[in-house]
Amino acid sequence: GARLSLARAYRLSLRAEDAVALLGAGAAAPEHEERALALADLGRGPEARAAAMAAASGTALRHLMRRVADGLQGAGAIAQAEATIEAALATTPSEPGLLTHRGQFRQSAGDLTGAETDLNAAIAADPDCAEAYRAYANGRKMDADDPILAQLHRRLARPALARDARRVMHFAAAKAAMDLRAPDAFAHLHTANRLTAEAFPYNFDADLTEARRLVADWKDLARITPEGPVDPASFVTGLPRSGTTLVETILSAHPHVTAGGELPFLSRAMGPALERLRDGQGGAADFAQAGARYLGAARRRTGSTGLFTDKAISTFSRVGHVITALPGARIVILRRDPRDVGLSLYRNLFAEGMHRYAYDLAAMGRYIRLHDAMVAFWAKTLPDRVHVIDYEALPAAPEPEIRALVAFCGLPWDDACLAPEQSDRRVETLSFAQVRAPIGRQAVAGWRRFEDELAPLIRALDDTKIDLGV
Repeated sequence: GARLSLARAYRLSLRAEDAVALLGAGAAAPEHEERALALADLGRGPEARAAAMAAASGTALRHLMRRVADGLQGAGAIAQAEATIEAALATTPSEPGLLTHRGQFRQSAGDLTGAETDLNAAIAADPDCAEAYRAYANGRKMDADDPILAQLHRRLARPALARDARRVMHFAAAKAAMDLRAPDAFAHLHTANRLTAEAFPYNFDADLTEARRLVADWKDLARITPEGPVDPASFVTGLPRSGTTLVETILSAHPHVTAGGELPFLSRAMGPALERLRDGQGGAADFAQAGARYLGAARRRTGSTGLFTDKAISTFSRVGHVITALPGARIVILRRDPRDVGLSLYRNLFAEGMHRYAYDLAAMGRYIRLHDAMVAFWAKTLPDRVHVIDYEALPAAPEPEIRALVAFCGLPWDDACLAPEQSDRRVETLSFAQVRAPIGRQAVAGWRRFEDELAPLIRALDDTKIDLGV
């Protein structure tokens, strides 16, 4: 009813405390479920698990416990997130989805051996557990005689394989083929991306319209004197697969910095303020409130009272909004050869519904040029708040680039920033393995091996001209 809808709105706008207070103990199962998710967002694991068990049973409970674990992870309660998966596995120890979830937690923590144990068990329990194959392939360099690879190909050969499983498993097969330099890598990729594009259609015109609205907001934002918190936060943003995880790891090697990863809070905190701004009612107080809500969630997640980083990808599009809500924020934007970005995007599967442009090469080229136009707008408009790093410059001359980055973020120099691969932090993105290697040129100009296959992307990059209307 109305109470449940209001509680969900509270939770989604970073007011989880209000959602919990509104629902109380809850009488109906949907209210218990919403309460479990709100408690998870607050890092209150035992209470969240109790509410989940009051809300559901069987398969529905296992699904809800995974959502609770994700919420606890987002709140920085990693031990509680792991305990939630363990609690669910205690009742169904061979459930493949839970085993895969725990395996991916272990990958994030750098426990690749433990992760493989879980992922092998998930595949043994369900030979069509597509996400387990994909996680397994992403966590290692595949060998031609790997029995998991042979099983993957046998499952893909079955005409009756479900469509959703097929698209995910083709991504895994493509990763293996890339590792082995096999000639069928792009055949797998084209199938995987086509099926995913069909499942999650993309609309470039909608993205262009929103981009124009975001830059048009600046004429109103520029008149606002920010009143928000001046706490230090450094946003590391850019296109996915452009080097943002590497740069965040460089910064977090500094003893004064805590890495937040891709925090899911900025858009949620900013939503009400942005809506009021566009209705002609918004002002400094709305953005100050958004900044305070964001910081509350971010500090709970990171456990930091000092400088932290946020690698939320969408930040590049709303720089003016961020500095209005958080006047102490600094924005670091990665710029990488779009052909290398495109190749890496096309090789990877993202969370359902996210980065929909990435599954079609021509659409991807248009979106990359839209990204470039927005970055150019904000860098020109707010040059003292935006620091652009060329990814290719990092391996070519790491020390001067890293010194400039550290200085921009207002930090004293520390030599630890030159060896980010020694960091033991959790990495919860697709780059969890790469960032544990020293900075090198192995990811530069990789697109040249696949120039023919990437032709639609390259044509779109050459042909697309973006007019943001400013």
